[in-house]
Amino acid sequence: MRLDQPHAPRRRFRSLAAMFTTSAAVGVVATVVDWLVLVAAVWVGVSERWAIVPAFLAGVVVQFSGNQRFTFRAHLAASPGVLRRQILRFILVEIGTLAITVIVYNAFREWVGIDYRIARLLSATVVYLGFSLPMWHWVFSKPKAIDQSVG
Repeated sequence: MRLDQPHAPRRRFRSLAAMFTTSAAVGVVATVVDWLVLVAAVWVGVSERWAIVPAFLAGVVVQFSGNQRFTFRAHLAASPGVLRRQILRFILVEIGTLAITVIVYNAFREWVGIDYRIARLLSATVVYLGFSLPMWHWVFSKPKAIDQSVG
């Protein structure tokens, strides 16, 4: 820590807390959308095992737009090239998220015997905290040229 910045750790903590709070709020909205699509898909006849796919995709749209805009404010520097990079990285992360979520969701459903609605909420929380949120820092990181030109 530099002597001329005695409050830097406190500012860093506040910044991380604000980022986590905003991302969590976006996550709550995305989870509600995901959960409603899951329940609706099962209601119209999609099996509980496969209803997770359209639910997941609906939640992904909310996660990307909400985190890009509100959590990381990455839309400010989103030229077409930067936006393409963010989308590609987000898709890669979400493929991993989907794979992990399917495993965790089905483990809750089949091994523990939890109701599909509760299993979805639990699996979303576990995967969000353990994988998605950490990976989104990479997804929405600013390209080096932008970092250097800003300051």
